[in-house]
Amino acid sequence: MWREGMMELLDQLEAENPEDTALAPKDLSEWACIYIKYIQILRKLETAYDQMVHPQKRLDMRKALEACIGRQLEIRHWMVKLNRGLDFVSLDDILVDLKLSPDVLEVPVPKYFIEDRAKELDDRDKFLEALVEKYNVKAPQHSPIIRIGAPLPEEEAIMIIQKNERGEGTGQLGK
Repeated sequence: MWREGMMELLDQLEAENPEDTALAPKDLSEWACIYIKYIQILRKLETAYDQMVHPQKRLDMRKALEACIGRQLEIRHWMVKLNRGLDFVSLDDILVDLKLSPDVLEVPVPKYFIEDRAKELDDRDKFLEALVEKYNVKAPQHSPIIRIGAPLPEEEAIMIIQKNERGEGTGQLGK
């Protein structure tokens, strides 16, 4: 999977910078196809990284993964520029042409983003609990900070959604 992802990454770089400049991507639809391909490569590299055990190889894989993320963000920025500065770029037609589903556009968050900060997040939680105990403050039942990847009980999730729908805590008037 790692080798396959790296080969696709090299092919993608060659497609972006061909020897014949007439073949280089110019319009929004061509850049959108490249953007979608980078997301697919990113998924493949993230899966390979997550399954790799060898520490030295993981370092190299992480560099390639982060470079792919950076390139994907650069292309997204160029697409916004090509779209006359509008933040929203519609890729619906391109997805239909490529016969892909909309879930292809969901950019994966590498698990190491969360895993690397797990100790820091746990330390912060312990610190907050100690402050709550020290100052005898009632701990909030529904904290506005939700840790990514941590499952919520169904009742708590429903309460948060209802609270957001009513505009509570956002400075908006309730409906």
